[in-house]
Amino acid sequence: MGDDAPKLIDGYTYVQALRQGNAPVREFRARPKPAKRPGADVRPKPVDDKAPQAGHIGHTVMPVRFDIICYDCGYAYSMQGRIYKALCPKCRKFLDSTDFRIDSDWQANVRTIGTVTLLGTGVVRNAEIIATDIIIAGDARGARLRAMRRLEIQPGAAFDLPDVKMQDLLVHRGAVFAPPGRFACRHVEIAGTLKGRLDAAGTVVIRPGGVLIGELAGAHLIVEDGGGLIAGVSIRKPPASAQAQADLATAA
Repeated sequence: MGDDAPKLIDGYTYVQALRQGNAPVREFRARPKPAKRPGADVRPKPVDDKAPQAGHIGHTVMPVRFDIICYDCGYAYSMQGRIYKALCPKCRKFLDSTDFRIDSDWQANVRTIGTVTLLGTGVVRNAEIIATDIIIAGDARGARLRAMRRLEIQPGAAFDLPDVKMQDLLVHRGAVFAPPGRFACRHVEIAGTLKGRLDAAGTVVIRPGGVLIGELAGAHLIVEDGGGLIAGVSIRKPPASAQAQADLATAA
């Protein structure tokens, strides 16, 4: 064997060499740790009950509540959540909940517990519109309108007041409503101009920029900063005629 061949030392010889101080020096190197395989030695972390958990809902959101007035029998009730199809608890008839937006000529009757919006380009003639809320910005002269809850008048609205029934009234900014004679309803909100003699069974609110000109007899009056009031005011129990018209609006 050549000089470069490895030499073998038995255990006895190695011990003797240690005693004489001639033991060969051996170099020890730390073995590298093997790389962890993906997913290896994965231990679940303890759960902290006080820490916020993913997907935790802190507050419960209540579904929206809708006040519904049946357009067949006039019965009023409430529902929560999204309305797909409503059944009147009194007359047991299914009620249409479709919202309508009319922007052209229209001559078909509409009965819905939703909202009907007549845009400025819309014209309704020889038709009956019954809805929870009716918003008018177009021409509804010749149409019969029955808002089971509220009628909203926008600038440009045209209609025949004797053919209109409502409970509440909203006059939008820029609109002018001047009913002839004495006009009666329940709640009134004025952001535009209302001229006339008004009997309100509920609350009259004059918004900033709104003005009431004429006479007012009602139970409650609120004039916000910027609202105008040029009228004789009598805060009292509404006359029977005002209550009768409010009741008529909910009758079938």
